[in-house]
Amino acid sequence: MILLKTKEISEFGFSVAVIRVKETKLLKKDFLINLCGLEKSEILKQFSGTIYEDFLKDIKTPEDLDKSLNDALKYFYSEVEEVDFANCINSILRIRYDFFNLKYLLKAQVVNKEPFYLFDFANIDTSFMKKAVIDKNYSVLPYPFSEIFREILEKIEILAPSEIEIFIDKKMLIYLFNKAVSFPFPILSEIIKMWIDYNNFMSFFRIKKLGLEFSDLEERLIKNGYIPISFYKSSFDLPLEESVTLLSKGFYYKIFRHLDFSKENFLEDFEIAFENFFFEYLDQAKYIIFGIEPLIYYILRREREIKILRWIILSKFFEVEKEIILKHVENRI
Repeated sequence: MILLKTKEISEFGFSVAVIRVKETKLLKKDFLINLCGLEKSEILKQFSGTIYEDFLKDIKTPEDLDKSLNDALKYFYSEVEEVDFANCINSILRIRYDFFNLKYLLKAQVVNKEPFYLFDFANIDTSFMKKAVIDKNYSVLPYPFSEIFREILEKIEILAPSEIEIFIDKKMLIYLFNKAVSFPFPILSEIIKMWIDYNNFMSFFRIKKLGLEFSDLEERLIKNGYIPISFYKSSFDLPLEESVTLLSKGFYYKIFRHLDFSKENFLEDFEIAFENFFFEYLDQAKYIIFGIEPLIYYILRREREIKILRWIILSKFFEVEKEIILKHVENRI
């Protein structure tokens, strides 16, 4: 078991007490499993008496669903931030949605389309950011978004949407790590280090699968993860199975010891395994008595819950088979 460290701050005693009550309203596994087998006409009725009742009562289209779940997540962030005396949640977690919005807007700009969706509870007003992108006016955005936008503008004519995504994700993780280490809560840098590793692993596996060179991978890698950059360099020319064997003996052994990387869909299996590992790690945070950890545990659990709900309900709109929905959900809870 990973032991979580914390600088105990007495003010968080009240915060933790508040969050303990809110944790009891997280949806249970059996509830989510039951949703998978219901018809679309029945599924929304199940939220009567839950915290989602008001958010999901008038869902007619997939667009309604996105808006409602966005409103729910906005509410969850607001209730946690009310008891976050260190402003960690906003500085480390909510700000990710500003990065996401900038990414979606710039990708849409490249292909001359409207962005599919924007998160209206990000720190920067979505209309303001959208106008800045359309006007190519990076200077009106706050740091670090102004710098990221400026760098992309310098080469936007030659960037594919996927390259914009990779670039912004990398900038986001670097920013989040540097911000996290400024707080007296090790869990913040610990979760960012795991997100960095996930990003590096996915890049490593994709580049290897495509048969590209290490130079193609090197520009995507981000330092400060648990796995050093030197690992990717030293193991790049090894068969994938040997690289996985090395990883199965380290920090992420629970992920890699059972994965079959010869399977066609191994990236999907890895994604599921990593997410489950991350939340198994995070589960320990809720036992901290004083500190930010239970707040982080709660809001990230809510994020995952909303992600699962969106998948279940959206699958009903598109008449996905119940067995497929159930398998997808069971693998993630």
